[in-house]
Amino acid sequence: MYKIKQLPEDFIVKEKLDLKLSENGTYNYYLLKKKGYSTFDAIELIAKKLRIMPKFINAAGLKDRQAVTEQTISISKGVKRNYDFTYKKGDENRYVKLEFLGRGDERINIGTLDGNYFDLVIRNLSQEDVSKIPAASSGKRMLVPNYFDTQRFGRDSDNHLIGRMLVKKRFKEAAEALAAKDAWGISEFLTKSPGNFIGALRSQPRRILKFYVVAYQSYLWNSCVRKYIETMGDPVHNDDTFPMLGFDTEEDNDKKKEIIDEVCKKESINARDLIIRQMPELTLESQDRAVFAEAEELLFSAPEDDELNSGMKKIKASFYLKKGSYATNVIKELFGGARPLL
Repeated sequence: MYKIKQLPEDFIVKEKLDLKLSENGTYNYYLLKKKGYSTFDAIELIAKKLRIMPKFINAAGLKDRQAVTEQTISISKGVKRNYDFTYKKGDENRYVKLEFLGRGDERINIGTLDGNYFDLVIRNLSQEDVSKIPAASSGKRMLVPNYFDTQRFGRDSDNHLIGRMLVKKRFKEAAEALAAKDAWGISEFLTKSPGNFIGALRSQPRRILKFYVVAYQSYLWNSCVRKYIETMGDPVHNDDTFPMLGFDTEEDNDKKKEIIDEVCKKESINARDLIIRQMPELTLESQDRAVFAEAEELLFSAPEDDELNSGMKKIKASFYLKKGSYATNVIKELFGGARPLL
């Protein structure tokens, strides 16, 4: 079975984002280089070191912890200088570094990136695995189902479960689940204000709570799209979209509507449940997402001996994906051996 991320350097991600610089802009832009930190963790570290609130730091996308990544962030209370926040002196397995890029008038927000370039090392390959790697791939493309992958659902695969609690207004359960994770001082809040579960939840950073409900929205989308692909088939060319469920979802396609109704019935929810009146900032709106993602500029190296897995091979793979799509889906599809290059 193939392995990825055995080393952080096996998974390199570089964000593509078009910055518009302005000498007297309100926001300072930095290239965030990190290893061993999630984007959320890196932002918290930067905020602590700079003695500012995390809300003043914004990123366009969320990058893996077990990877070497580069992305652009904006800081509304930053200065013109570089920073090196090495976790521990001499420890190169974890670091956060900032390179000052310039100033601009616009805050960077989730989704404002164009996409990501990936350079991966895929390890523990058998000869059968190697035979599935296309020999001539330079400049080729491959379509893959555009599922939200495990990164969206967290290390414990429970982000969507907490999101479900919030959507279903089970605020006590959600607060207790976060307290069990020792999240953001929520236990201390509940000790001081027992029974104030909405207040406890609101003591958490808004973007973290929003991430939980979006994880549930992503889970619903995956459930719908799996059924949709099974029903409609799996064509090589497909520019179809499927709505991410929100309170305002309207679907005219009978087959898609049937699938949405089936999934909602299984989850015991309806579209109006996605309005969270007690915390309206968490209310989920609908948006369309491509059913398939396109991996562009595919390139694979020749197989080499894998120094980490005796008797096995490794290859290097590089490609580009538009924002919101997951490199891990490309790898899964590749070794499924079912999809041709275009």
